[in-house]
Amino acid sequence: MSVEVKEKKVLKKEDFPYDWTVEENHWIPLSDGTKLSSRIWYPKTDEPVPAVLEYIPYRKRDGMRGRDEPMHGFFAGNGYVVVRVDMRGTGESDGLLKDEYLKQEQDDALEVIDWISKQPWCDGNVGMMGKSWGGFNSLQVAARRPPALRAVICVGFTDDRYNQDIHYKGGCLLNDNFWWGAIMLAYQCRAIDCEIKPETWREEWLERLEDMPLWAENWLQHQTRDEYWKHGSVCEDYADIQVPVFAIDGWSDSYTNTVLTLMNGLDVPRKADIGPWAHVFAHDGYPAPAMNFLGEATKWWDKWLKGKDNDTLDGPMVDVWVEDSMLPEAIHDVSEGRWVGLENWPSKDVNDKVFSLTYGKLTEEENTKEEVVDLCTPLNHGLLAGEWMGAGVPGENACDQQLDDGLSMVFDSDVLEEDFDIVGYPKVEVELTDIRKLGIVTLGAMKQYERIERFLNFLKSWYLCYFSPDAARTLQTAAPQPYLNRTGSNINNVAQYMYRENKKEFMKVLKDIQTKLPGIEKIEPVKFENGQMMLKFWEQGFQNAFYSPKMSDGTLKLFAYYLLLHESNPRQLVFIEEPEKGLYHQYLKLLADEMIKSVGTGFSKQLFVTTHSPFFVNALNPENVWVLTKGEDGFSTVRRASEYEFVKELSEEGVPLGDMWYSKYFG
Repeated sequence: MSVEVKEKKVLKKEDFPYDWTVEENHWIPLSDGTKLSSRIWYPKTDEPVPAVLEYIPYRKRDGMRGRDEPMHGFFAGNGYVVVRVDMRGTGESDGLLKDEYLKQEQDDALEVIDWISKQPWCDGNVGMMGKSWGGFNSLQVAARRPPALRAVICVGFTDDRYNQDIHYKGGCLLNDNFWWGAIMLAYQCRAIDCEIKPETWREEWLERLEDMPLWAENWLQHQTRDEYWKHGSVCEDYADIQVPVFAIDGWSDSYTNTVLTLMNGLDVPRKADIGPWAHVFAHDGYPAPAMNFLGEATKWWDKWLKGKDNDTLDGPMVDVWVEDSMLPEAIHDVSEGRWVGLENWPSKDVNDKVFSLTYGKLTEEENTKEEVVDLCTPLNHGLLAGEWMGAGVPGENACDQQLDDGLSMVFDSDVLEEDFDIVGYPKVEVELTDIRKLGIVTLGAMKQYERIERFLNFLKSWYLCYFSPDAARTLQTAAPQPYLNRTGSNINNVAQYMYRENKKEFMKVLKDIQTKLPGIEKIEPVKFENGQMMLKFWEQGFQNAFYSPKMSDGTLKLFAYYLLLHESNPRQLVFIEEPEKGLYHQYLKLLADEMIKSVGTGFSKQLFVTTHSPFFVNALNPENVWVLTKGEDGFSTVRRASEYEFVKELSEEGVPLGDMWYSKYFG
């Protein structure tokens, strides 16, 4: 579908109902003696008029001047006083800014709104608006219900600071957390304007630098949804907001989900637009087409601040831009698509579609099987996905993500037989196989303590091996990986990693392993054109080699164990469950000997093996064996084999320990 992109019309003052003037700096006094710096646009009229507040930390005089001038001039030209305030501790305002969305920030805003409503140029009606931080705090302040606040416009905002913001997404730490912390640090390091504060700018600036928070540290200290994040999240109780709300964002931004959750949660007059844009005001919408945000915003203010009977609430509650399928490109100047109107949200015109995940497949039929998917994602995964929070800068869109697909566990549906539109946002339900890993996340918040960090690293290095030959036959779909996973499904990925890191050493490892595998004459890595790797085995009696998926269960299992013993970086604690399953008994003593030799020599600091095989135990001594016996009360007792009568003596005389166990000398 072709989209017409209209050129912007440059307006002059004579095109507006009102002329206006601008006051470069006006001090707003607070009850604790703090003064906030503001820039104010005044329509030229003798009558008091409504006011619009924008309240953000981004420096009214230089940081946002180019953006503020045309937008707030537009509102002033339509008969609104616009008060653009730098928050406490930002720009030229007094005080210190300690963090985002503090109660102090809201308290100050309540005083500012009250001050505005009592000025002779204001008729007592105040609206509040903003994008990003200004959209956040417009909703937060509305939830505090200041008497003079009549309506809100929020752009690129969230109603849930934990699940839908720049720090954590669904509990996962975002890279954006770090660049955003760095940007705020840079913003706050700028000197205070010496023309506004000629006597005190240097002293106040140095104090601001001295007391500057490390922004990212604040956020990393709260890795779960605690009271820190609940504060300022209006989703905690949407009923707190009792004024009309106009919400806007674009698909190229990160906050589109919250436009819909807000529409669903509020019970006040409300409307929303979701276009193709990034994190920008919609009249500057990029990718195009933009929308007439300034005109629509003025109609909103006219309705709720001036009481005009207009069409701002006519039509659908939510207007959504539905994009056509487009080739992946890092730059999209124009989004192809069309506008779709929804009477409300949730909409009766939008049907939920539930898919079930089965291994590598996305199906409409419910998957009743219990399946475990092992994920070992390389750190470079997602590089081609584009920015999570796009700011309208070329190069932020997703590129061709075939490489990302290759590094992922992908769940594909069948080929679609016809087109269908997607409106809304996806929800994914997953279950962790080991919730104890959540405890590791919690410990991560206390990494400043040396002992806790060491304990954390110790826990993270634990490894449980329960090798499955069927899993090991899985074709490689990801990048090189340094460690075998629990089932061994990434065996070729580990081989690729070892080959890449040190080809010569890896070939030595393969030569060593092949001497320990019965009937195997040679093992050779084969690298394919797409960069993936698979192992080839030459077996006695066969002219042609076999790829690893075609090898027997026993050969694959032995190979995996020996490969495990050659991993270069030692693990702290390794568990291997029942290595005897699927192996001939004559190979178990050799395997046990190799495991004993490996402990402390590059493989592991500690190795635990559970076994029911006396042939494996034959390779051990009484000090290395612990016997677990289940009592009648259901609890197990643990006892070292050497503690049983005659066991140590018989072992010293050469009686194999496994034979003694089989003869019930212990256990």
